[in-house]
Amino acid sequence: MGKEALCCRLNNPGKTVLQQALWKENGQVQFFESTANDDSSIFEPPHHERVVRIPAVTLEKFAADYGIGKIKILKVETEGAEPEVLMGAEKILHRIEYIAADLGPERGLEEKTTLPMAIDFLYPRGFKLVGGCGEGRRNFLFRNMNFGGGKSV
Repeated sequence: MGKEALCCRLNNPGKTVLQQALWKENGQVQFFESTANDDSSIFEPPHHERVVRIPAVTLEKFAADYGIGKIKILKVETEGAEPEVLMGAEKILHRIEYIAADLGPERGLEEKTTLPMAIDFLYPRGFKLVGGCGEGRRNFLFRNMNFGGGKSV
């Protein structure tokens, strides 16, 4: 068990802690554990302690399995895998009102930003960028302009 999962269990006694990744498809993924740098990811970070295989599931399947309907805000903080998590939610995007995402330079060894990929994916699906900050961390807020059955104003 990873340190993060152990912390989740200690902070949520009696609750289920799932050790799986949200991803663009269901299956298994390679996961780079980098607890010393708080940098664990599906994409290889500059430094990591070990590599493990873990189950992966789409957000669509996760929502179906757990009976999740409308989502007010989805926070995506996945150390560079934000575009793939969003791809795995494509069929339920209409049920998400806001998406908050850390889209900074965290993707793999090259530490690429995921902002352009997120915008390219979300804009054609009715989401617009409504807030964000670019100092240090790059956190952005997207709003689903089609949420609730009609155009929002």
